[in-house]
Amino acid sequence: MLSEYAYVKRFADRFGCELTEQKGGEHWFHTEEVLEFFRQWIQERIRERFLMRFLCSWRKNCLNMEKMKTSSKICRLAKDFCR
Repeated sequence: MLSEYAYVKRFADRFGCELTEQKGGEHWFHTEEVLEFFRQWIQERIRERFLMRFLCSWRKNCLNMEKMKTSSKICRLAKDFCR
């Protein structure tokens, strides 16, 4: 192990970082299993970022809709996620 987990966890918590550990994983991405775990991790992050950008881009529209006293599910999501 390169660094103790507790040390890395404290760093991640202190700076608001996400920390993902693959149980039984190794430092190098060299097996198909580890590469697949990494691919899935990347895909999840891309989806999360895309969704956040999409929702936050709607926030301005939603603020205008609130003034007109209308609402939608997407606006409720945007309000929750994009403060």
